[in-house]
Amino acid sequence: MQYQFMKDNIELLQAFVDESMKSLQKIEDEILTLENSDNLSKSLDDIFGKIHTIKGLASFFCLTEITRLGHQTEYLLDEIRKDSSWLDGKVIQVLLAAKDALGEMIFQLGEVCKNVRLGTELEVEVEVEVSCTYDVDMLIHDIDRLLEEYTGVVITPLIEMSQPEELQGVDEQLSIPSGFAEQLESELISISLDGLAIGLVEDFLLEADEHSAIITDTLLLTLDVNPEDTETLGDLFRRVHSLKGNVGLLLSVPLDEVLQANFRDLLDVLQNMESLLAYVRDVRMPISGEIINVCFDTIDVFSGIVAMLHRGVIAPTGGKLKNLAIKMLTLRDGMTVDTPQVLIDNRAPVEPPAARIPAENKAVTKSVDSSRVSANSSIRVSGDKIDRIMNIIGELAITKNVFSQIARKLNMEHGLPNLAREVKDTGQFVNRISAELEDAIMAMRMTEVRIAFQKFPRIVRDIALQTGKNISLIMEGEDTELDKNIIEQIGDPLLHLVRNSCDHGVGTVEERQAAGKDPQGHVWLRAYNRDKYVIIEVEDDGRGMNPEVLKCKAVEKGFLTEQQVELMSDEQAFQLIFLPGFSTAKNVTEISGRGVGMDVVNSNITALQGTLKITSQLGKGSKITMQLPLTLMVSKGLVVEVQGQLLVIPIDNVLEMAKVSANKLVKRRGKRILYHRNEVLGVVSLAEILKMPKQELPDYTPIVVVTDGQSKVAMIVDKLLNEQDILVKPLPDYLSAISGMGGATIMGDGKVALVLNPVELMQLAIR
Repeated sequence: MQYQFMKDNIELLQAFVDESMKSLQKIEDEILTLENSDNLSKSLDDIFGKIHTIKGLASFFCLTEITRLGHQTEYLLDEIRKDSSWLDGKVIQVLLAAKDALGEMIFQLGEVCKNVRLGTELEVEVEVEVSCTYDVDMLIHDIDRLLEEYTGVVITPLIEMSQPEELQGVDEQLSIPSGFAEQLESELISISLDGLAIGLVEDFLLEADEHSAIITDTLLLTLDVNPEDTETLGDLFRRVHSLKGNVGLLLSVPLDEVLQANFRDLLDVLQNMESLLAYVRDVRMPISGEIINVCFDTIDVFSGIVAMLHRGVIAPTGGKLKNLAIKMLTLRDGMTVDTPQVLIDNRAPVEPPAARIPAENKAVTKSVDSSRVSANSSIRVSGDKIDRIMNIIGELAITKNVFSQIARKLNMEHGLPNLAREVKDTGQFVNRISAELEDAIMAMRMTEVRIAFQKFPRIVRDIALQTGKNISLIMEGEDTELDKNIIEQIGDPLLHLVRNSCDHGVGTVEERQAAGKDPQGHVWLRAYNRDKYVIIEVEDDGRGMNPEVLKCKAVEKGFLTEQQVELMSDEQAFQLIFLPGFSTAKNVTEISGRGVGMDVVNSNITALQGTLKITSQLGKGSKITMQLPLTLMVSKGLVVEVQGQLLVIPIDNVLEMAKVSANKLVKRRGKRILYHRNEVLGVVSLAEILKMPKQELPDYTPIVVVTDGQSKVAMIVDKLLNEQDILVKPLPDYLSAISGMGGATIMGDGKVALVLNPVELMQLAIR
C-alpha cells in the first residue's frame, strides 16, 4: 500500500495516529469483555463509535486500506448491535484480527511521521509504503462471509495453511523438546537490529518472558488438572492473543531474513493456537490433554526463540512451528467436522475429540499457602541497578567506620576531645542513615521463592508423562523470601533434587500398589524460615534409601573401610551420596543422573554458605533439607587476626567468643576437644585449616564458636578484634577457588580483610 501526502500535513497525521492508537487499545479491551459484559449494548456502541472515528479520519487522509477495513468492521458491528444473539467467539476473533491489522498500519504511519518531522524541508511530497502481516482482503472477505453465510458453528481460520506432502493424511503426535535453542548451536547466527526494531524487540522480550512463564507454569498446568476452568482458559486466550499481536508488530519493521521467517511462522502458529482456544471456549467444552500438550510444545519453541533473542542470535526453527500450526488446525478441524462435542452447562454431552492424559500417567500440582500475584503499585528495576546501589552503600559503610578512627586519633594523639566528640557524633548520624539505607536495599533484594518454584509443576508433569508415573507435586511456603542472588543460584540444585525424587524416589503405579501405597506418588517442595535461615525441603513418599546398600557401595568404591562403615549411623550413611562419584543407580536416565552428581549439588549449596541434610526411611520415602542464609550480603562480621592476617567471620555464624585455658583443650585420638557449657565441642586451629604455619598455643587461647545452623565447632584464633559493619566483595578467580573463602571487604583504615565461609570451614575441619 502506498500513500502520498504533503509534509505540512505531518502534524495532523501524527495527531490521527496518536488518537487512533489510544482508541485501538480501548477497542481491544472492550472486545475481550464482550462475552461477559453486563452492558453489551454500551460496549458495542463504544467500539462502533471508535471504529467509525478511525475510519472517517483515515478517509480524510486518503488512507484507502485503513478506510476499507474500518468501513467493513463498522458495518459488522452495526449488524451485531441490531441482533447481538449471534455474537460469539468467532465474531470476536474477526474483530480482534481487524483491530490488530488497523493497529499495524496506523503504527507504521506514526513511524513515518517521526522520521519525516526530523527533516528540514517543509513542502515536499512524502510517499509512504505500509505493509500489514494480515491480508486485508482476506479479513474483509471473512467479515462478508460472517454477514452472509453465518451458521453459528463453522469457524474459518484467519490464516489458511496447507499441509506439506509428507504430512498429508498423517496425524502424528508431535514432540517438540523444550530448550531446543541449545540444540542448534551449530546453526546460530548473530542478528543485527537498528532503529525502531531495537525498541520493539526489547519490548517484545519483556512481555514474552512474562506471558510465556505464566502460560507454562500456571495456566496450562491449572487446565490440565481442571479442564473446565473457563476463567483460566480465558486468561490463556488473552495472553496468547497478546503474544500474537506483539509478534505481528515486530513483522512491521525490517528484520534479518531468518528472524523474519521465524516470526512469520510464529505468527501463524499463535494465530491458530488462539483460534483453537477460542473454539474450546466458545462451545464450552473441557480442554483436552492433546490440546494442552500441543500448547506446551508451542510455548516451548516460542521460549526457545526468545532465549536466542536474549543472546542476540537466531537459528531456523526447522519446521517445528509449521508442524505445530498444522497440528492445531488438525485438532480444530477434528472438533468442528468429525467429532460431536462435550459441552458444559446444559448443552448436549458427548465424548470429546481427543482423549486426555490417563490419570495414572499425569502429574497433579497442588499449591499450599499461595495465591495469584495481585496487581500493586510497583516499578520494574533491573538487578544490576540494585547491585550498584548496594555497592554504593558498601562504600558508605566503609566511610562511616573511618569516623570512629579519626575521633580516636583526635582525642589520643592530638588532645582534641571536644572535636573528637563532634566527629564521633557525626559518625553515629552517618551510621544511622547507612543502616536505614542498608535495610531498605536489602528489602528490595528479597524475593519470594515462588520464582524458583514456579517451573517445577511443568517439570514434574513432563516426568510423569515420560515415565508413566502418577505424581502429585505439592508446593508450600512459596511466599518465603530469600536474597534474589541466592534464588538465582539454587535453580539447578533444586532441579536435580526434584528430578531425583521423581525418577529414583517415587515408584511406578504398579510398584506402589504392590507395596500397599496410594497409586499416586507425592513430592513436596516446601520453604519456611527458621531462625536466621531459610529451609527448603524436597520430600517424597517413595522407595526410601537403604543405609546398608549405601555402606556397601562406599566400601566397594574404596571410599571407606568395612571397619569405618560399621561405626556409621544410618544418618551418616545417607550423607555418603554427597561424595564425588558416589551413585547407586544402575542406569543413568535422561531425567536424572546426567553427569551431575549430588556432590556438585552439595558444592553449589556450600558455596552459598548453605548445607544439605538427608533423612530417609526405607519403603517410606526420603527428605533432603537445604538450609540457606537469608542473604549473602553480610552486614556485620567479627574481625579476628590469624598469623598477622585480618579475617572476618560473618556474625550470623558466630555463637560465642571466649578465652579458654590451654589445659582445657584436651586431645583425644589426635583431635582437640573442649568441654564447654555442659557440652563437648570439637576444636580446630583456624591457622591449620587455612594451611598457615603452626604455632604454640598461649596460656589463654582465644576461640570463636561457629555454627552452620546444625553443628558447632570452636576455632582457635590469635586475636579477637571487634565487630564491624562490612560489605562482601567477590574474590578474583585465582582466589575464589580456595576452600573456606567467602569474599573480601575493606576495613575502615583501608586494609583488605578476607571474609570467611564458615560452612566450608566446618567441612574442612570435619575432614
